[in-house]
Amino acid sequence: MSRPLLLGIFALSLAFRLWFNFVFPHVNNAGAADGSEYLRLAQALDRYFSQPNSELSILSGFKQSGPIFPLFILFCQKVGAIFGSFSNSTAPLFGQCVLASVADVFLCQTANLLWGRQSALICAAFTIFYPAYLINSGRLYAESFSTSLSIILLYIMCRGFVGEKRSWIQFLSLGIGLASLQLARSVMILLSVISLPLTYLQERKNAAIKALGLLLIGMALVMIPWLCAQKAVLNKASLVVDRVGNYNLFVGTNPDISGWLSYPYPDGTGIESRSALSVLKSNLKLSPSRSLKLMLDKPFRLAKFPWNDFRTEVGLFTFPVQVAYHQILLLLCAVGICLAFLTNADGRPAQSGVLKARLMLFIYFASHAIYWFFITVPRYNLTATPVLILFAAAGAAAIVTVSRQSPMRALVLVNALVLFFLSARLRELGLLFQFTDNPFVSLLLLCLLKALIAALFFILLWKASPRAAERSNWSQAVSICVALFSVFLVAYPARANGRPFEWQTIVREKGDKIVQLFDFGKADLGAIADKQMFLLLDIDRADDFIENAQVTVNGEILPGPVIPGISLTQDFAAAKYTGKDQDQIYFECEWVYDRMCFAADCAASDIRQWFVLPLPPSAVKKLIASGLMTVEVENKTGAGAFKVFGNYPPVSFFPTVFSSSWEKAFYGVENDHGFTDSRYDEKLDLSRHKASNFIVSGRPAGRDLSPATGLQTGKYNMLLTASSQANETQSFTLSHALPKKLSLNSLESKAYSTSVSSHLPPTSTEMWVFRLRGKSFVRNATKRTQGRARVEPKVKVLLADESGKTFSYPCRWLPRFLPAYGEPKDFDYCFPMIPAQLKEKIASIEVSFQRKDTVEASDETLEIEDLGLEIVPLSANPLSRQNRLY
Repeated sequence: MSRPLLLGIFALSLAFRLWFNFVFPHVNNAGAADGSEYLRLAQALDRYFSQPNSELSILSGFKQSGPIFPLFILFCQKVGAIFGSFSNSTAPLFGQCVLASVADVFLCQTANLLWGRQSALICAAFTIFYPAYLINSGRLYAESFSTSLSIILLYIMCRGFVGEKRSWIQFLSLGIGLASLQLARSVMILLSVISLPLTYLQERKNAAIKALGLLLIGMALVMIPWLCAQKAVLNKASLVVDRVGNYNLFVGTNPDISGWLSYPYPDGTGIESRSALSVLKSNLKLSPSRSLKLMLDKPFRLAKFPWNDFRTEVGLFTFPVQVAYHQILLLLCAVGICLAFLTNADGRPAQSGVLKARLMLFIYFASHAIYWFFITVPRYNLTATPVLILFAAAGAAAIVTVSRQSPMRALVLVNALVLFFLSARLRELGLLFQFTDNPFVSLLLLCLLKALIAALFFILLWKASPRAAERSNWSQAVSICVALFSVFLVAYPARANGRPFEWQTIVREKGDKIVQLFDFGKADLGAIADKQMFLLLDIDRADDFIENAQVTVNGEILPGPVIPGISLTQDFAAAKYTGKDQDQIYFECEWVYDRMCFAADCAASDIRQWFVLPLPPSAVKKLIASGLMTVEVENKTGAGAFKVFGNYPPVSFFPTVFSSSWEKAFYGVENDHGFTDSRYDEKLDLSRHKASNFIVSGRPAGRDLSPATGLQTGKYNMLLTASSQANETQSFTLSHALPKKLSLNSLESKAYSTSVSSHLPPTSTEMWVFRLRGKSFVRNATKRTQGRARVEPKVKVLLADESGKTFSYPCRWLPRFLPAYGEPKDFDYCFPMIPAQLKEKIASIEVSFQRKDTVEASDETLEIEDLGLEIVPLSANPLSRQNRLY
């Protein structure tokens, strides 16, 4: 490829990355999650190098991260300081963009070297516009750095197969690069190991010993200082970085938590001292069948989605489009392996050196299967993506070659490819269930249909390929293996794709509602007669529900609050402290969800979960009297829609109530349009769940419980639970009520303080639910600016210990912003605490509102009406594990 063309690829790639990171409006996640750790380590290195008397102990944090990526960050920061004063992440982001753009050039060079110019140009288009590369150039993660480095190293290694002469500087650089890659991503030690025999075989006719020597010298230049530093700091040395591998293995292969880190945490006592084989054996013994199902889930978790934990969108590249883009590359990669692995695009056998280079790339790609034994997340597929793109580009080039030889065959092939792609994404059983009336038969038929379409595609692919009759037995074997593997992946109903028998109902129009009847026996009625009862609803995005839904039980409207279920699963006796003076209180579960959601520009209440509503005593009395409870969830406004979920009969698996996983929510691949359900599955007794109905325009929709395509029957995801009834009715008086009305103009903020002036001493289990409610709307709103007047609500509880020291507890369950539309919208937010389980006593409560909007909304005024703060007492935690579910 010509230098001007390569320069153009570099310039276009760099321009897109710089535009995204420094121009396009999005949440800056450079230092999110592990990125903050790497930035801290870079600062530690800076202190160590700049302060002559620094002790090695400040480098102890490198045990789990390695030195390479923090050194890269520090180097970029120092270079950036020459040109001006920047934030600690700006220069590293710029450097990462430059490195990634250079890597794109090397990837295109690799495609040109092994498949030709046509594949290289297609590769350039694929890699420049690949959303995961673009988005993750803005995250300071070792994976992004390692991907760029691996592309360059793979190109140097491929050159040795095709007979191109490599200089001494390339061998030395290869050694330095391989050792650096190994310290950035431990699994890359495999590449270092195979590089030694490969280099010897590639250079055996020239100067193999010299080449190996230079390679080893390069590795030693990186490894020896690192080994010495480890010995000095940790009193031990290792060639790879230990990122808590045993614990990762313990969680990733544990069938009880489906390979995701759960909260409450699993008991990992003594895991780090055990061997990996011992951990695997003990997890396998928990349930061999569930362990097998878990392993079958892993390919989907690793490869189905691009790496985009926070569902960041880039203009037209919405998250569903990004997923489709990635999956098209997967499909084209399969085509490339079939048509352009052992042969060239024209069907002729590949040269020996080219074939060996392709084989090395494929082995590198397949080696990522080792991640199946750990907490498998899409992030780990990033270093495999360069090879995915190479084979996808080769596959696309092969289809172009077919079109030149026979346009009709190419047309048939492309149509089959599109059909294969669309059918592979099918999940809903509604249409088939309409004919079978059996969810298991419907699922079987759907799997068979997808398998047949996939098999048909690969048959047509073979028929349409150039020189099909002349292909070798090896070429046929490769195509058959790829076809069988692809057919299995497409047809298998993996749990990673979602609950196969679950459906959803979107309640859109005013007056439409869902109805669920519960029928309790005498034994149940006796057990709940003296209890406080709660309704659990499975809801996605609480704001949509709060703004538009009305819940009635036995004809009585539930006044709320609507409590996020995950907030109730925390250990309220395990408060932790942070801040410069350790004066900020937090609970770990909600803190992690809040940090992850902030990076995703959403709130913890936006995550799909159980939401809990207290039932008034009068509704419980009606239940006791009749044994029946009718729950209705109605769209009261028609201004917006909300979503509820259900299951086909006789399925009795519901989302778990007492546990969840933030890893599953953000790293799971169940939902192409948003976050994955954070909960696991559990089998429940649904014998009390009787008739269900979906009311549309005032009339029942018959058996159908959803407006979705096809037929959905069964039960809605609703549960009831009961906790012990309080002996006395607690009451609260606030010293200062919030103003009923207030207005906020651009950049304005307002804060109010109050305290609980009278209440009974809380019991050891009594829960207080702090509730902020009201209505908000925008005055002078236009269609163009509607929703852009961003007002951030905050509630902070101030506490004091016996010495008088003040602590603050900020609520982490409020939305990012209040509703901001032309018409008034309800908001109703709450969060729980158990005061008696805190060492400090509640002193006061602060409520604040701050405008944080764009220039477009600067002339608008956000109005708040019926504003109120109250404390709702509950006798105990509604989601205590001692409570029974109905």
